[in-house]
Amino acid sequence: MVIAIAIIIDGRHTESYRTELRGTTERTAALLAQRFSSQAETDILAADHLVHVLQEDAQGSIERFQHYIDNAFKKGRHFFAVAVAPNFELTQVITRDGIVNGASGKIGSVDLSRLASSLKSVDGRGRLSFLSGTQDDHLTLVMPVPKSEDGGGLWGAIAILIEERGFIEASGVTFSPNPIARTNLLNLDWLNVVLRDADRPEYFAFYGDDSIEGQSPMEWAIPLKGANWTMLASPHSGWDITPPNQSRFRLGIALAVGMVIVPIFIAASLISERNRHIAILKARELNLTELSQRLRSAKENTDIKNAELELALDELSNREQELEELSTRFDLALASYNCGIWESDPVTQTEIWDARMCQLHSIPYTDGIIHRDQWINLLHPDDRERAKQESHHLSEGLQPPPLVARVLQPDGSSRYIRSIGKLHVTRDGARKMVGIAFDVTQDAILTQQLKAAKDEADAKNAELELAKSRIEHNSLHDPLTLLANRRKLDMELDRLSRASQTERQKFSLLHLDLDRFKQINDTLGHAAGDAMLVHASRVLSRNVRGTDIVARIGGDEFVILAVDNASAEEMAQLAQRIIVEFHQPIDFEGFSCRCGVSIGIAQANGMNVDARRTLVNADLALYRAKGLGRNRYEFFTQNLQAEIVSHKRTADEVLAGIDNDEFTSWYQPQFDAQTNELVGVEALIRWNHPHHGVLAPDKFLKIAEDLNVSATLDQIVLETAMRDKLRWIARGLKIPKVSVNVSSKRLHDERLIDRLKPLEIIPGEISFELVESIFLDESEDVVIDNLKRIKELGIDIEIDDFGTGHTSIVSLLKLKPKRLKIDRQLVMPILDSPQERALVRSIIDIARSLGVETVAEGIETMQHAALLRELGCDLLQGYAFSRPLSFNDFTQAALTNWRKAAA
Repeated sequence: MVIAIAIIIDGRHTESYRTELRGTTERTAALLAQRFSSQAETDILAADHLVHVLQEDAQGSIERFQHYIDNAFKKGRHFFAVAVAPNFELTQVITRDGIVNGASGKIGSVDLSRLASSLKSVDGRGRLSFLSGTQDDHLTLVMPVPKSEDGGGLWGAIAILIEERGFIEASGVTFSPNPIARTNLLNLDWLNVVLRDADRPEYFAFYGDDSIEGQSPMEWAIPLKGANWTMLASPHSGWDITPPNQSRFRLGIALAVGMVIVPIFIAASLISERNRHIAILKARELNLTELSQRLRSAKENTDIKNAELELALDELSNREQELEELSTRFDLALASYNCGIWESDPVTQTEIWDARMCQLHSIPYTDGIIHRDQWINLLHPDDRERAKQESHHLSEGLQPPPLVARVLQPDGSSRYIRSIGKLHVTRDGARKMVGIAFDVTQDAILTQQLKAAKDEADAKNAELELAKSRIEHNSLHDPLTLLANRRKLDMELDRLSRASQTERQKFSLLHLDLDRFKQINDTLGHAAGDAMLVHASRVLSRNVRGTDIVARIGGDEFVILAVDNASAEEMAQLAQRIIVEFHQPIDFEGFSCRCGVSIGIAQANGMNVDARRTLVNADLALYRAKGLGRNRYEFFTQNLQAEIVSHKRTADEVLAGIDNDEFTSWYQPQFDAQTNELVGVEALIRWNHPHHGVLAPDKFLKIAEDLNVSATLDQIVLETAMRDKLRWIARGLKIPKVSVNVSSKRLHDERLIDRLKPLEIIPGEISFELVESIFLDESEDVVIDNLKRIKELGIDIEIDDFGTGHTSIVSLLKLKPKRLKIDRQLVMPILDSPQERALVRSIIDIARSLGVETVAEGIETMQHAALLRELGCDLLQGYAFSRPLSFNDFTQAALTNWRKAAA
């Protein structure tokens, strides 16, 4: 405690000294800043005086000006030289030794070229500049000299070179440890002072050493006219110095501590000696007490031992009785389980058996001593070697599993005996094996039965697994082609869709449809169709990779899934190979069967792919391939999708238009070639579309045929024409006949006649226009019967577009049409082509010879009409007379223009 107090006092003394040192440094530095600022003001006043002298008295004379400079040198001993710079160009430097002309060279440590540069740097500056760092060990005070007191510009400047050390001493301070014998100077040799130009931080200190930064100096700003100085100050020995009287102070503290501690040590020594004697006495007393305690404990232990000995004798008697009981129980347990006890000596190879052991092995009990070879001979020959090995392992200290061996019985059966033993080492080191044996025949038989049942169950399970695998395979494969079926394809597509949620997937789908498969299946039977499907599966399997999937998804449709392949070029090559192989015919029961293939290809590459949608896209591409002529391949594109969507939208609108009565009939007139009289009209279907206006048949008729509603549209036209004919009669307009186009599908309708009968058709007023291809096939019984019954109803038959098909003269004789309509392709060139004109003449002559009228359609000019009239044509129709018109427009034109023209 005393030493700690002494240390604290010493620390506080040192801290007090350092605090006082900082205060002294701060006061001294403030005094220095004041003195430096005051001295700088004095020097500036002296320089300002020289400026006035040079401006007024010297009037530019260096000799007269030098006289004033000498006075300045006497007053300011720290002035080194005065430089004169008219127009800020250095011309002379006046020193104490004389005048130096020019702006180069050196005067002592003053570099005149740098001085000239400094003067030029302040050219045009109308205020003084206190420059530092431009000359070694000197300050430069530049004073601008006006031309006159009332202004009028600058004459130039003078520069006073001031010795830095002289400037410091002129301030009444010295930092030298050996100052010049000047008693009026304040000696601050203990203080490290550095002066810097604050306006030029890039310069080093112009007085003092820059290494003061590492001493954590105090800093003061010294504002001057023409400059800003910064003063840094710190003691030479640093801030963390020890007080000069520290040794004496610490010696005093040590003496004081000694005066306190020495008496304490003496008292402590005496107390320690006293305590030592007391401890010796207590130890002797403790020994006596301990000896007494030991005597008492010994007596008590003797009594306890006697009591324990009596208890041990009682316990021994009890244990002997318990051991006898346990032995009896053990014997009963062994007897109840019919267990035999054996003991074997591995050295003598003899065993000792009890009576039950002999009974188990079906031998009489004598002295119980059995040789090992005798025991081995009692076992089944198949178990003897194993018994020898396990017996040997047991003698080596190993613990083999229980031995189950068969013992041959006199009746030829076997008894299963399980033996369990363990190696035992006696006190004298002898090794003996001791164990038991018991009959496990029932268990062995049951185990065999269970094993057999298990083997049977395993065999049935294997059959079930095989059946399950076969069922699973059959559920995922087509039984005819052995290809994957639609279910397996859907599973693979779903897997690709799920996988694309986490990583990028690329694959291609080829949707294939066999061309002419239906004809082969219908003409040669299903066996031929099946053979063609098997052939197709082999062609497809040969041309794909092992990782690709070929699936039959129904009928004659197949799909190829090319995983990890989205190359359009490779898919095009694959499709072309398949098409080429399908060109090769196959033989079926002597018939050469040829079948083409149409292929639609869709590809996917990216994340979040809908694989099932890709299959739909492949189906759309297949639809396009079949529409472009079959036996080819097409890729799915966005344009195709847009076209399909547009087609579907139009199909939906067609069906909606039928329901909403948007379809109607327009009429194009037919005129008598000789009299120009209106003799009939052709009813043409038009669609009053709610958004696109009136649409011609080329915009929707093909879609209507695909929808199988062309017969419905024919019926609409016929019924509309019948109603309009009644309306014309009501308005006083007589139309002799109306021609209506009839599609092929309608002629194949067995209910056509039933639908025509209720219309009450007047014979000769309605004509059905049929294209040539409708009646070329004479095997169509429904068409022939319908045509016959149509004529019986009084409906005339006209052959439309005659000359563009393959109608024979025999067909004309059989059909006996009322009129032939010469196609516009034959009519248009008759003005310029004699060959076409002769052909049209021949058609007209043939028709006339058969009693058939002729109608020329597509007449664009009246020249065509005149020429056809000359050729003998009966009726004329075309844009030269009128375009197809709505009911109202046609009625108006018929009542006005055409009636007047006919008149």
